[in-house]
Amino acid sequence: EADWEKSEVEIPRMIPVKEADWEKSLVLDSSSPKSLANAIKIIALKDFVAAKIEPSSLSRFAWSTDVYGTSNFFSSVANQSGATPLTSYNHYLRLVDVFLLFPSKEVLLVSEREADELISLFWKHGDNTSPKVSLFHLSALRSALDGRVSGLGPNSFVLGRKLSPKRLLNSLFTQWEPPSDNIIATMQLFAGETIYHTTPRQKALKDILRGNDASLGPAVADPQYIVDSRANSHLFQYSDLETACRDLAREEQQLIREQEENTSD
Repeated sequence: EADWEKSEVEIPRMIPVKEADWEKSLVLDSSSPKSLANAIKIIALKDFVAAKIEPSSLSRFAWSTDVYGTSNFFSSVANQSGATPLTSYNHYLRLVDVFLLFPSKEVLLVSEREADELISLFWKHGDNTSPKVSLFHLSALRSALDGRVSGLGPNSFVLGRKLSPKRLLNSLFTQWEPPSDNIIATMQLFAGETIYHTTPRQKALKDILRGNDASLGPAVADPQYIVDSRANSHLFQYSDLETACRDLAREEQQLIREQEENTSD
């Protein structure tokens, strides 16, 4: 049994951070998450992981560069004084639940409060015109993309729309494609999920775990820290994530043996 499985961690008591208000209607005509930067601080997920998630080796993963979050999504708590920023958010992460999909094919993760306001906005916007941006629930959309919801396509899970399933099926994804497997796998991994139902998603997961610097090798043990921080450690064993870690570990050992053989020659 690994050390991370046996250790007990005392989590410091924190207080919730008051979310910043911003004009949600701006999303309707936005082309990318960055176009909202004047209204609310936008943070790349990979940058947040590098700055606020431990261990630091998690920043070696090839997180999708197309996944962003609002500062409200990433900043959830502060210490008891309410003034000192946290150095590690491992145990204070918001659920990866609702996100905006932009024409740029980039996504923006939002907080629960932002999601409620955005659903209301999209509902009031009506179905007479199609906004550039759509709102999705990750698990529902993923189920549709994985083919696990009989008779319904991905468009049936657009939040805040009054369209019937038939009209939805002919709207958004006739204009652009759904999020890539790399984006979906990035969100799943950050959410601490361990099951990746499709072969393309499993490949995307391995590509993320391999990281951007081949000379360092994959940080194969580190996904367990994310899973643990999400209280999903009981789901790791025999999962797709564990299989990916084992496969990459074998690849690394094979590469080391080949390098040693070449050196000896």
